[in-house]
Amino acid sequence: MRLRIAAAGLVTICATVVVAAPNVAPDRLLEHIRFLASDDLRGRESGSEGLEKAAAYIADEFAGAGLRPGWSDGWLQPFDVRVGLAVGRTNSLTLSAGELSLPLQLGVSYYPLGTAANDDVTMPSTLLENLPVVFAGHGLSVPRLGYDDYAGLDVRGKAVLIFSHEPQEND
Repeated sequence: MRLRIAAAGLVTICATVVVAAPNVAPDRLLEHIRFLASDDLRGRESGSEGLEKAAAYIADEFAGAGLRPGWSDGWLQPFDVRVGLAVGRTNSLTLSAGELSLPLQLGVSYYPLGTAANDDVTMPSTLLENLPVVFAGHGLSVPRLGYDDYAGLDVRGKAVLIFSHEPQEND
């Protein structure tokens, strides 16, 4: 998701710069890419300082290109995002198959992914015992490349186990 947001911002900046000044030096475009992809922005996670820096940078570039803001408050459109995950002290995960049992350690061998909060306080917490687990590789579905880790998998009512990170991310 963050990659899509960064890519959309980069494409918008590049398109804006190219439309505003047809003779843009490639080095200038590379400056935009280097800044928006830099480690200084720390991934541009929602609500983070890195995202705020990227947004300010893009807004400054738009203004410098002579564009007018699309909102009455300026360049930035506010929106609310719920982020985070509360993990209790007693959370645990054990994989079992027949007589074999493998307890996993939180933060070492498994990492729960954040989901939307359950605002219904009347709903009891659920103990997920004997929940079927389906392995889905990296959890990717990329139709334009003909790649789908979920092809042929029935994930309804099951826990989906995926690799963390991206395939070949260090290649």
